[in-house]
Amino acid sequence: MVLDRGLVEIEFDGGARVASNAGGGNIELYLDSLAGPQIGTCVVSNIGGWQTWITESCPISGASGVHDLYLRFTGSDFYLLNVNWWQFLPYGDMDEDSIVNISDFPDFIDYWLQDDRSLDLDGDCVITLYGFSRFAANWMIME
Repeated sequence: MVLDRGLVEIEFDGGARVASNAGGGNIELYLDSLAGPQIGTCVVSNIGGWQTWITESCPISGASGVHDLYLRFTGSDFYLLNVNWWQFLPYGDMDEDSIVNISDFPDFIDYWLQDDRSLDLDGDCVITLYGFSRFAANWMIME
């Protein structure tokens, strides 16, 4: 079974809250159309219940900027999985509350000083002032 749905103007990061009591399945992510580049797959296995929720991270590569995001749900069973929510976090949202604000700044500095790779905001494997500038840009426009 394949079910396709499109979402509009997504910034990429975050994960999915999912459940499955069957064989599970995959949530494939495509840019701009189902014929566009596949940028990631979220693998969901049998979790043991249709309301037994877990949060799965979904690695994404090859995506930057603003795009339409298309999700394709694939698997061998007719009923694959439940999705409770999908989360995309803005760059600089260090405490993952979906708001980039002053409370994120101390965490950002702590990670930066510790050379923590989770702060590699631009994906170049180096924590730089460029990464800080991306954080700061969101910090200044968000409430």
